[in-house]
Amino acid sequence: MPVYNGASCIEDALCSILGQSFNDFELVIMDDGSTDDTVEIIQEYADERIHLYRCRHDFIASLNQGISVAKGDYIVRMDADDKMFPDRLAEQFRFMEEHPDIAVCGSWARTFGASDELLRTSEQDVDIRVGLLYHNVLIHPSVIIRRQAVENFMRTKNRRELYDRDYIYAEDYKLWVEMALSGFRFANLPKVLLLYRRSDSQVTSLFLDQVMRKTADVQHYYMEALVRELPDDVSSWYIRNMEIPESLPGVKKRLSEALFWKDEIYNYIRWYKGEIPRLYFTPSPLPEQCIEWDTVQMSAILTWTELHQKPKYLESLRLSPNAFSGKKVLDVGAGPVPSGTCFDDCRLF
Repeated sequence: MPVYNGASCIEDALCSILGQSFNDFELVIMDDGSTDDTVEIIQEYADERIHLYRCRHDFIASLNQGISVAKGDYIVRMDADDKMFPDRLAEQFRFMEEHPDIAVCGSWARTFGASDELLRTSEQDVDIRVGLLYHNVLIHPSVIIRRQAVENFMRTKNRRELYDRDYIYAEDYKLWVEMALSGFRFANLPKVLLLYRRSDSQVTSLFLDQVMRKTADVQHYYMEALVRELPDDVSSWYIRNMEIPESLPGVKKRLSEALFWKDEIYNYIRWYKGEIPRLYFTPSPLPEQCIEWDTVQMSAILTWTELHQKPKYLESLRLSPNAFSGKKVLDVGAGPVPSGTCFDDCRLF
């Protein structure tokens, strides 16, 4: 549990953790350079399970250090302004013991403070993997992570830290995407095991623009990896690795669409590069009509994941509707015939 200037709420979090029905755990608290009474409040608790570490103010570094010093077979994430339900650890420990194939397991949550709502999340691995294309489907302070999976992941990636420091405000989202691409499996328990605080002082409220931009960066990373790295037979890859049951026809339909669009994108790219003389009766563009390759690739990626819905995307980046006008790029999702769509600054897009 990392904490920064959490004096006003840390006691609620501590009481909810120390009062768990499952009590065989250590509580690793990473003080992220607090300047209020947070440390003094923590030190008032005479519980040998508490291990307090004091760090300079660097949230992701504190997260990574906390992972490195934790000793348990499982690592449970918690935020200092939230509260656990009494059976959270027991429920998640039992599930992980019964499902050794699962690397990360989250849960549903209920918000409190500025709002009161139920946060439902996708439960099955296949839905979580597909859902990660569009948003973060795991509530970070609700997850339990298998230590062996963490070690295997870091060894495979040849890295010393779990969370990527370049993705501040979306470090957990980036981690789930990387683990999904590496073949690790996920689950969410359809039970409310966490009370998730909502307030105007939260990072997601104070730094909304940065959160949205980093979220978009993670989505681009995932999409690009899928477009570049998946075998040509996308549907077979998904079925083999996700074990899609027949009871999920909607998912199979979406994967079939993904296969179709992947083939279409490759055809458009080959057409654009002159490797296919005609596509849908349209000749390849002349050299003077071509633009930078990165723009074509990004347009393909955005289209493939339905992020080509430009008004919504522009709004999320806080850009005006007329932010792009003047240059031609290839919009592979405009219709059955390749067409040029005008944007002002390809690099921004």
